Amino acid sequence: MKVIIIVAAVLAFTDAQIPSETCPEVSVVQNFSISEYAGVWYEQQKYPFIIEVLGRCNTAEYSLKPDGTIMVTNRQVGILTGHPISVDGTVHLNSTSGEGKMIVNLFSVGKDVPYWILDTDYKTYTVVWSCRELSIIGETLTAWILTRERNPPKEVIDKAISVFENQNLSTTSLTKTDQQNCPQF
Repeated sequence: MKVIIIVAAVLAFTDAQIPSETCPEVSVVQNFSISEYAGVWYEQQKYPFIIEVLGRCNTAEYSLKPDGTIMVTNRQVGILTGHPISVDGTVHLNSTSGEGKMIVNLFSVGKDVPYWILDTDYKTYTVVWSCRELSIIGETLTAWILTRERNPPKEVIDKAISVFENQNLSTTSLTKTDQQNCPQF
């Protein structure tokens, strides 16, 4: 029982992300447009991320509020309960030069998470990258491939995967997200 508690604590602390010695240098989108990015994105693949481990049908919806606030609502279906789960948060642009660098704060997690757009065409796919320092284990990496369609054509996924390859990032840690038989959120 003690082992389970220790493992759970370590996973919670590290967000079950991929450990790395240092954050690799990556290129992000220039002239990023949050208004074009807004809307619903369907998660297709990801590096492991603890708040998504027990879910399927994952989506992220970005919306611009009249006061200028950018909101995000992440939704999924719990694989243990079959019930929808949602997590709300705020998004802050983290660049004054128009780069696709943002900070996301999910209210239930309470942490600011770097959220960098490595590539997007705004209409079919986006590749998101996150790397942050955790003093005990070094850096942790998370990445997502999101698409505008729940079940996109293979060519869209291939294009997104090529972004990883072109930036010398691992594709072996990517896991597929189950998007079959999903409810409409």
